[in-house]
Amino acid sequence: PKWCSVSDYVTFCENAGLLGIKSADWTEHIGYFWPQVIRTSLTVKGLVGMVRSGKTTLKGALAMFLMIRGFSKNLIRFGLITARKPSVD
Repeated sequence: PKWCSVSDYVTFCENAGLLGIKSADWTEHIGYFWPQVIRTSLTVKGLVGMVRSGKTTLKGALAMFLMIRGFSKNLIRFGLITARKPSVD
């Protein structure tokens, strides 16, 4: 899906009939993760792994730098959503 807010995803869940929908902002927790991802990707093992993985992985790795930039400018938020499917009787 397109980029959208956590509240949009909650609405999608509601419209799909999911139950017990909960959401939380995990941005603060994810922030510690970004520097480690970059450090890992810039190792010889990380670079070789990305090249072996192919074009899609390389595109994703390059997008990480844009994600970090957006994150540092508070333009990107990371949400967690949980829900249950209704039971089938």
